[in-house]
Amino acid sequence: MALDLDEQEQMEELKALWHKYGKSISIVAGIALLFYIIFQGWNFYANKKSSEATELYQSMMVVNPENKEEIIRISEIIIGQYSMTPYAGRSAIFAAKANYSLGKVDQAKQRLDGHQLKPKKMLYDQLLTYNLDNYCSKKKNLMKRFIKRTK
Repeated sequence: MALDLDEQEQMEELKALWHKYGKSISIVAGIALLFYIIFQGWNFYANKKSSEATELYQSMMVVNPENKEEIIRISEIIIGQYSMTPYAGRSAIFAAKANYSLGKVDQAKQRLDGHQLKPKKMLYDQLLTYNLDNYCSKKKNLMKRFIKRTK
């Protein structure tokens, strides 16, 4: 297939550009592909850890509330192995509550300190939510008592 003069000139220019910039283009494309693969791998890893933490957290939620040692054991696993997930902060709250009810006040304070957890802000938000939930439930109980007294 014969190429006309314009097409031949364009092919020559393209070959010259590739000869001049081809190596740089290949390197940039390779680095971009490498970053994409690393990003996808990290997302896969984070999702896997999050789903494993979810399973452990759900297993902690079905444990008998009177079994404080089991709650502490499961929450310590979540905090230790899955500290990058939101479940670490939630587990710290449950561990602190269990430790406090067992009379281990220092361990409860240590759990709520947040220095051992990576998502510190998340822990703070969850503590705030937990306190608000307690406040609202206490307020509802007070309202129920008040209504009963006024009847």
